[in-house]
Amino acid sequence: MALKQIGLGDVVAVELFDSPPLALFPARYVRELERVVRVGSVVVVCVEECGESGVREVLRLFGWSEVVWVGNLTIVGSKMMRLNFNSIKTNNDC
Repeated sequence: MALKQIGLGDVVAVELFDSPPLALFPARYVRELERVVRVGSVVVVCVEECGESGVREVLRLFGWSEVVWVGNLTIVGSKMMRLNFNSIKTNNDC
């Protein structure tokens, strides 16, 4: 409801975890994420702040999306890395 009030009319899911599934099964989690989003959709992923090699590791997981923006942010006092992707094709083979 709140997301619609700020202009986001088509949100698949918003998940907040202390220990995100991306840390447990990263390839499986990203495959499912890319499978359910529409072409042209925006995907925003936040992970613990990491260096360049950590960013490259996350970027390698996204085969059906293109990176649009990477930057640092603070969420509730925790330093995080935000990665924005555009979905460029569907991954329905999973």
